[in-house]
Amino acid sequence: MKSPVIVSFRRLAPSAGVASRARELGQRLQQLESQITACHITIQSEINGPANESGYTVHVHLSLPSAVVHADSMQHLGVAQRDVYVALHDAFEDARRQLDRLRLGRGAISASRKLS
Repeated sequence: MKSPVIVSFRRLAPSAGVASRARELGQRLQQLESQITACHITIQSEINGPANESGYTVHVHLSLPSAVVHADSMQHLGVAQRDVYVALHDAFEDARRQLDRLRLGRGAISASRKLS
């Protein structure tokens, strides 16, 4: 049985559309890795730089029996995304890459997948 995807909002009002997309992405991660025991996605509003532009960061926390994955939308850019859906996508991709590395370490990814 898969655990529910928990979505939290910080410093912004909850949005049904954003929460639905976050749950969908969390369920896709659970399909990629069946051993996920918990998935918590936090969406928060940020202030970027001296111009006080608002942006969004997304943090994904995944628990597995042998590991914990912490992914976010910041990656190497170091700034919040202006579009919350782009931030969700970036955090999902970061989490997916980390899950791929975990499976690669366990030898669970085929040779053809390793080359891509």
